[in-house]
Amino acid sequence: MHLDAISCLRLRRMPARAGRRGARPTKDSMIPRIALGLALLTAAPASAFTVPKSAKTLKGEFVTAHAPCTVHNVATIGPFSSVACGAPGPLPAPADGSRCFFGPKGNGKWSLTVSRSDIKVKVRMTGLDPVCEGDNLQLSLMLRITTDDSPIGDVTTVDRTEIEFGSCFVAEGRCDISTTFETFFGSPDILKDDRLYSIEVLRVDLWNHFGAVSLRNFTSGLRVGPN
Repeated sequence: MHLDAISCLRLRRMPARAGRRGARPTKDSMIPRIALGLALLTAAPASAFTVPKSAKTLKGEFVTAHAPCTVHNVATIGPFSSVACGAPGPLPAPADGSRCFFGPKGNGKWSLTVSRSDIKVKVRMTGLDPVCEGDNLQLSLMLRITTDDSPIGDVTTVDRTEIEFGSCFVAEGRCDISTTFETFFGSPDILKDDRLYSIEVLRVDLWNHFGAVSLRNFTSGLRVGPN
């Protein structure tokens, strides 16, 4: 998707003149054809960006979100070795009494599904720690969109960060979100029926909003290791 597409024009070979079947074209007769071919190639617009036949479902799970490591003081053990932040200091995003986090049996899942020109979203968080009770968790997406929905044709948007898209309140360790783009934004034309969109989902987060404070508590990821 990041490669620029250049339109290719296939020109059919013109038949020989009547009365000289099989005769090869002369130098003079080729000049108009070459000029026409160059004119067509020069005038040809860039082709539409390429897309797969189908890409309608995206699913994932949540892990605890941590801030980036900026001042490293240790390294992980190889062979996949990397400088890191941690012991003897704290992790970049230490848990405290104002954060929401997983309980011992907690987990979270999310899904995005295309339905015609709309996108359905579902989030299910279970087994959250009791400290989360009553907290407002807000789904946030980071997107990069390539589309022909512009005055000049095909474009790629700047990365759209922290697009808030549905929320839920934690009750008994559980939080569920079920909505669509059109429902949440209140318009049937968020994504138009006659336009093409290729949407890169760069990040899926759950933010915890309480008062004037917002914390990125959960993000899409993988858990590896023993139970």
